[in-house]
Amino acid sequence: NMKFADAFASEVESVTLHAFDQDGVLRYVKTESGEALKQDGYCMTLDGLNAGTYNLVAWGGTHDNASYVMPELTTGRSVMTDATCRLAVKQDADGMTYIDTDMRPELFHGMSSEPVTLPDRPGVHTVMLPLVKDINHVHVMLQHLSGEPVGKEHFKFTITDDNVSMLHDNSVLTGTEVTYKPWYVHDGVAGLEPAETGRAVTSVGVALADLTVGRLMLGHKTRLTVTTSEGDVVLSIPLIDYALLIKEHYREMSDQEYLDRQDSYALTFFLDERDKWMDSYIYINSWRVVLDDLDFE
Repeated sequence: NMKFADAFASEVESVTLHAFDQDGVLRYVKTESGEALKQDGYCMTLDGLNAGTYNLVAWGGTHDNASYVMPELTTGRSVMTDATCRLAVKQDADGMTYIDTDMRPELFHGMSSEPVTLPDRPGVHTVMLPLVKDINHVHVMLQHLSGEPVGKEHFKFTITDDNVSMLHDNSVLTGTEVTYKPWYVHDGVAGLEPAETGRAVTSVGVALADLTVGRLMLGHKTRLTVTTSEGDVVLSIPLIDYALLIKEHYREMSDQEYLDRQDSYALTFFLDERDKWMDSYIYINSWRVVLDDLDFE
């Protein structure tokens, strides 16, 4: 995560670990959930796993969770490439695939970077398996600087991507375009002191939308779009490109590492009197980004 801290106890609600032998065949499965995971220094005890060399694959948050779909794996028969996970999608009357839920508990994935050998000798042998969160929360705010109300019923918010299926190594299997819809929409008015704005406006109207999306992958054409209820486009932006605009403050990370560590994005757009985005700047996670010299597709 962005704090480089151990967030396991506060965020992961279940873990299912799979151990595959050197031929890629499943030899061991264990799931733990609930209070056991909240203990300091939680460690899963692999009772019943024979000494040997294994590849480990873990999924977190999937146990008894309708938000995620996993195949049933059988020891001695299933292979490592079977350890996949898919976000549960819906379809509307027009055949559009969509997700409109706040996917919780959130989804995590972990995999040993190289085969792990459990020696055939007495003692405690500990293996650390880092987890990557595959769920992101996107908070969108529309704001009228004129002070006019921004009615939530007047706008539609969507994010489109092709990222509902994760393979055993957490890479994304493309082929199913999905439309993410808000699970929460709200509007209201925020008060301002005149000194804050340098103008007479003392309140601003805002509309807020919260969406939950799957793993953001570099190279995907993930697009955030806001339209009016009449279908007019207010804004349409490549979400990943915009998310990376503030990565400058984390230069030591690769772009994909940043996308995997950062799990929440708050974007504020300012509207003119015609409900069009004033696209000279944007706020992303409280950073003000000037867009005059930037060019995105």
